[in-house]
Amino acid sequence: TITNPKIILGASVFESCENLKTVNLPEGITEIPASFLAQTGITSIKVPSTVKVIKQSAFNLTLNLKEIDLTGCSGLTTLESSAFAQSGIETIKFPNSLTTIKSNCFDTCTGLKEITIPDSVQGKGDGTGTGIEELAFWRCYNLKKVSLPAGISALQKELFNDCWNLQEVEIRNSATSVLESIEANAFIGCNSLSNTNFLRDLPNLKRIEDGAFSYRRYKSTEDNLKFANVTGILCKLDNDIFNEEQYSLGLRSIT
Repeated sequence: TITNPKIILGASVFESCENLKTVNLPEGITEIPASFLAQTGITSIKVPSTVKVIKQSAFNLTLNLKEIDLTGCSGLTTLESSAFAQSGIETIKFPNSLTTIKSNCFDTCTGLKEITIPDSVQGKGDGTGTGIEELAFWRCYNLKKVSLPAGISALQKELFNDCWNLQEVEIRNSATSVLESIEANAFIGCNSLSNTNFLRDLPNLKRIEDGAFSYRRYKSTEDNLKFANVTGILCKLDNDIFNEEQYSLGLRSIT
């Protein structure tokens, strides 16, 4: 238990403390430092409402941490790279102040089954501003449903790479969506994604890049990937968005 709100917490302070189970932090702390609790045995933590950023690898490899509620962190804007990578997280709730999820943030969080990104997350996620960056949900093998806000303007490279069991993608308020592009390999290996209905009625979608919906060979599949009708909106389908040569393909119809 840390009680002094003016304390300056350093990076990696408790890293690899495998027997550490609980941590109590005081209000007033504005960030969770890099690798602060990485590879510890923590099972729960209440993040102070004053925290504005969770730094790189802060909760990396916290295998016993199953859920975290950040909704009380009204000033939290940024989850940095690999902040929860390879953790045991099964449930996470985001605050409405969140604007940025950086690369590999939830890399290999195999317990995650559903993610709802708040409306406050907007932008391209290209590393120059706000949004969701590339590989943020790479290898979340058991992720089944994703709900995205209308303010996301790009789905970055390999965003959902190898999310084998992803079945449903939703873009809320799609008629007002500013989504312009789906970048290379954004959904590569999402072999359970049987349709792209979430692309319908997106008024600003212009580009789908290489390999965006490629299937991996690791799974023999009879899935029928149905590509949604985006006629009149889409202006560019890039090369090999379904990549027939390197990946087994369940695509049977394009409208």
